[in-house]
Amino acid sequence: MNQFLDGLPARIESMDQANTAGDWQALQSHAHQIKGTAGAMGYPQMTALAAELEAVLKRAETNRVPELFDNLKTQMGQAITDHRALSETPTED
Repeated sequence: MNQFLDGLPARIESMDQANTAGDWQALQSHAHQIKGTAGAMGYPQMTALAAELEAVLKRAETNRVPELFDNLKTQMGQAITDHRALSETPTED
């Protein structure tokens, strides 16, 4: 799980670049990968958003991409924040 969460900042950056460039195929590929991995890691809302983004891109409904992508990035950012907070929480011996 740590590998997935630790890789999210780079994934967000790559997705931002694809989105800015209008590289819908690359963005769709990222969404597909997140859909599968997030589900396995216990992030059902992230999985659902990634699946919806992937489906919209497959149908070339690019007018829906900004909202869905922003929502997905919010979910990814929250997962990163939660992971960092847990990593910094002191444990009792």
